[in-house]
Amino acid sequence: MSETLPVYALPSGTGQLPHSALLEWPGLTAEQIAVYVQIARELGFCLNTLPPTLTPRQTAVVLDVSEGTLEQWRCVSADLRPNCPVLPFQKTGRSVRYPVWEVAKFIRLHTFVRSGQRLEGVCA
Repeated sequence: MSETLPVYALPSGTGQLPHSALLEWPGLTAEQIAVYVQIARELGFCLNTLPPTLTPRQTAVVLDVSEGTLEQWRCVSADLRPNCPVLPFQKTGRSVRYPVWEVAKFIRLHTFVRSGQRLEGVCA
């Protein structure tokens, strides 16, 4: 039985990564780069134009949840609902933004190869 690659993994045999600037970022794995590529594609950006932070609407599109779900995640106390996902955000006045690296980390933390088995190298 062959195992399928996670949705955000780069296909094997990919000779060149989509954006050479990401190769200069120390410590990024191929899977992490693939998540950035997927986020950019889903939002209609290329990696050169991907903004450093995303609006709640953009984040909702990437995560395939509603903006209301993101609002609930922001407002729910970790003490009251320990199983509620935590997605860090920035708030200045009324503006709420989600850093792309936090969205990418969130996706990686919630990507499983099979039920109950996380991707290798991903710590909870």
